[in-house]
Amino acid sequence: FVAEGQLPVNLMEVEERLNDIRFSSRTRLNTNDAIQLRALAQSARSLIAKLPPALQNDPDVQALRKATQQQGATVVHLIYRGKQGDTQSKGYEFSRESMQDHWQAGHADVLCTLAHSNWKKHPAHDDLVHVLDLTPKVLP
Repeated sequence: FVAEGQLPVNLMEVEERLNDIRFSSRTRLNTNDAIQLRALAQSARSLIAKLPPALQNDPDVQALRKATQQQGATVVHLIYRGKQGDTQSKGYEFSRESMQDHWQAGHADVLCTLAHSNWKKHPAHDDLVHVLDLTPKVLP
């Protein structure tokens, strides 16, 4: 769910914004954790490279080297931005109609992301985490 939103004017809107922020914060937390772990691994690899040759074969250094070998990752945020008429129940309302609306919105976001020029030009071969949110920021 989207983190940004209009200021609620009643208790139902407060509950809806609370859930949007809660779910969005969890997504951002996980993404930020992945980025921090990658940065820590990069620092460990940099430190290992500075060690004298006599320490390069130390079992602890070998274990650290193995633990910090990583490949790059791309995280694509597909954020449900809602539609007119959504309520505070959108996080747990799983009717057929609601699910079809969500699937259709997700499919449109995937197509939009894959067609976006930033998707095509981000680095493919490094050990970083790339975070992309390329879908339109406006409500449908």
